[in-house]
Amino acid sequence: MQCRQCGTEIADKALICFRCGTATSEPVRAPAPVGRGKARTIGLALLVLLLLALLAAWWFGLLPRDASAVGGVHPQAVGPAGAGPCEDSGQRAGSDCRPLGHS
Repeated sequence: MQCRQCGTEIADKALICFRCGTATSEPVRAPAPVGRGKARTIGLALLVLLLLALLAAWWFGLLPRDASAVGGVHPQAVGPAGAGPCEDSGQRAGSDCRPLGHS
């Protein structure tokens, strides 16, 4: 049998030409349609790069390491837990800072 692409003599049972790689017969099944695979791969690669960039920025100190520092208030600057703005003024916490003894 001869290759239909390059004319090389090939075996009768050959599936492809050993010289040019052309198939000797038509495929039984149609190839899978090429969908959004490439776009999805590029999107995933960009997402991974973004995450790596954020991790590197955090690691090298370009982003704050303490989650509470994101709001601009350090936890030690607020005082002990439960101490609100009314504690220092002698007023009841959680009650619009009214003086004690007044309802």
